[in-house]
Amino acid sequence: MAGLFVSRDGGKSWTAANNGMTEGFHHNVESFALSRSNPKVMFRASGEARGHQMVSAIHKSSDGGNTWKFVTGKPDFFGNGATRFYGEKIGVDPFDGRFIAAAGNYRGIWISSDEGKPGIILR
Repeated sequence: MAGLFVSRDGGKSWTAANNGMTEGFHHNVESFALSRSNPKVMFRASGEARGHQMVSAIHKSSDGGNTWKFVTGKPDFFGNGATRFYGEKIGVDPFDGRFIAAAGNYRGIWISSDEGKPGIILR
């Protein structure tokens, strides 16, 4: 079983939190981030290499991981691939939760200034 799992009892039990994932590569989670200003807001970066190209996605949950919405497929995350140690990560600004940054494999750094609403821009 792949994807994201959550525990609501301090790690005693775990359940899959993948509602809204429609593609197989969505379950190859590369990185995960929580918003410090609103802990119910979470982001996950996932992807894999297929046919010599990357297929990737950033999803956002606004309800603590119960449901996930697609944000963008523009970054290039390699999931659990050979380049995972290159620093493909996603993070939420700890001082201003509107700012999300994601670093892909080779397409650069993606920044959102509106809490991950569709339309992430490259900077």
